[in-house]
Amino acid sequence: MPIPKPNSGEPQSTFMGRCVTFLVDEGTPQEQAVAICYNQYAEANKLEHHKKYMAFKAIESKRRRYEKSAARKFHAALLKQLDAYLKEVERLGSIDIDLTGVVTTEPIQAAYLDVYQNAMPTFARDTYNYLLTQQRKTNVNWDILVSQWLNGSEFLQASSTTTKIVGVTAFTQRRIEALAYNALKDGTPVPKFASQLRQDYGFSIKRGMTIGRTEIVAASNAGSLLGAQASGVAASKVWLSTIDGRTRSFAVGKFDHIIMDGQKATELKGNFDVNGEPMQYPGDSSQGASPGNTINCRCTIIYEPIKPEFLT
Repeated sequence: MPIPKPNSGEPQSTFMGRCVTFLVDEGTPQEQAVAICYNQYAEANKLEHHKKYMAFKAIESKRRRYEKSAARKFHAALLKQLDAYLKEVERLGSIDIDLTGVVTTEPIQAAYLDVYQNAMPTFARDTYNYLLTQQRKTNVNWDILVSQWLNGSEFLQASSTTTKIVGVTAFTQRRIEALAYNALKDGTPVPKFASQLRQDYGFSIKRGMTIGRTEIVAASNAGSLLGAQASGVAASKVWLSTIDGRTRSFAVGKFDHIIMDGQKATELKGNFDVNGEPMQYPGDSSQGASPGNTINCRCTIIYEPIKPEFLT
């Protein structure tokens, strides 16, 4: 049977659904089916895909301006957590201590606030101006609007283990506990153990970069959505995936962002259904999205204004 072809005007999500289902039913592995169907749709809609690609590259370029700074801030926060532990080790003369109240969320929370307050206004302003193309200068105070958003945001409440701040801190605590256990078992002297900790991945610039990149994506998308909502323009939001060898797919687990490319949410406050998890934008964990759907995600959202004749 020939590979299905997109119908005229057929949305990408609709075509991908029927094309992938057809190929999988024919015995094609799902990852291969997704790639074939994506390329089939892209070939039939070259202009649309070129526009989306250019939109993504522009957003990615802006994100890069903030990544190194975010990595440094998260790295510094991780080292503050480590230093708090090592000071307690020095005070008690033991590495086997209760981390409760020692390794806390405060340094990570401060880093989150700093990173989001720095990055969000740019993306909010750009989306706002895009949707209001005739109004290039506004009186919106983005610093205040972003601050209000952050203060009401789920991840700052740190009320459950699924929130990002608590999750980062919990990872730090588990890392210390595991290394301390091995050090106690091996009889490692405290000074040597402290040196090993400082060289461990849990407190490295590499981990800071992973968190930083993840959060710049989330902050850029949150800021963009905030700008879209502030514009008052009726619009749909569209999930835009990065389609390359690093895009998460079912080949490496249950999280597939290739299939999300082109998916629409018809309301700005609506959710995308991402592998069964609700998300307002790529990187959003406010409704409990798993780390597998957010860490190292590079996806973004763009907007399609709704024409007046379609409004009720």
